[in-house]
Amino acid sequence: MVAIAPRAVRLRYAVFVALALLINVIDGMLTRSAGDARRQLILAIASCFDVVLVVVALYYGLLVRSGVRTKASMIIVTLLAMIRAGFLFPSGSVKMIIAGICELGFIGIVMMYVQQVRKTNRESEADPVEAIRTTIRTILPLPIAVNALAAELAIVYYAFSWWAKPHNPVNSQAFTNYAKIGRADLLSVLPIVCILEIIPIHLLLQLWNSAVAWAATGLSAYALIWLVGLARSFPLRPTLVARDYVYLRYGLIFQLHVPRPLIACSRRAVPEDSQFAVPRKTEPTHYIEFVREVTAEGLFGFRRRLTRVALTFDDQPAFARALPQTSE
Repeated sequence: MVAIAPRAVRLRYAVFVALALLINVIDGMLTRSAGDARRQLILAIASCFDVVLVVVALYYGLLVRSGVRTKASMIIVTLLAMIRAGFLFPSGSVKMIIAGICELGFIGIVMMYVQQVRKTNRESEADPVEAIRTTIRTILPLPIAVNALAAELAIVYYAFSWWAKPHNPVNSQAFTNYAKIGRADLLSVLPIVCILEIIPIHLLLQLWNSAVAWAATGLSAYALIWLVGLARSFPLRPTLVARDYVYLRYGLIFQLHVPRPLIACSRRAVPEDSQFAVPRKTEPTHYIEFVREVTAEGLFGFRRRLTRVALTFDDQPAFARALPQTSE
């Protein structure tokens, strides 16, 4: 495929954005000009074809066919067009239904891509979180959005993938680091508490305001998914020690991939090392110092630079054998 000059690429983007905005403005004005709800509904249905089909066809013709964007990126354009089309309808319930369908559709599509990526790389070798991030990056080339969506979908993945096994590639040893801390047990209990409080809180708020009651119930359900997903991520994302690298992980909250040559010191932790503990305010069992600054990653892609870290491993003797102790 012949490479397109940057100026031509910018022109194609500008043409697509201008035409898409023009279609949305015209269809929006046409729908709002209807004198009654029945006529507005008919016009909204007709306008959906322009807002969805025509806009997606323009995107394909101007950007995908020429190789500027990938075919996978059409997914997000289609879903956004469908959400926009929902706002043309007079009924608020239609907007919510379409938005819900689009969100579920997006999650389903991403998960299908993730399964393909993991099967291609052998499921035991492929990190589900990295597979999710790679899939979203293919669909949506915005780093901030990629990190946010990857975190959200990783939570959903661990909350509902009850068949999943711990990510433990061949030729690496896995070490859990959550049982002694106890926070994973707390996160496992909180969902039960959340379930018990959803119904009475909903009934109580229903006496005051129905919309507020359903909003609170939705937030509680969302919090429940987060709690379950985080709790399950601890046993399913253990720390990995291989011949060439050490992959320090604490569920979805912390991950740090370090080549072995960058490890300057590895030893049993002392009380003073608690200031470097992950998670904070815990009593670590092992301390690791690096030759230079390394970058650790947390939820939503947040990064921080550090030169040392201390973690609490459930089987400290076994971890010490896998990563031989060296003096500072």
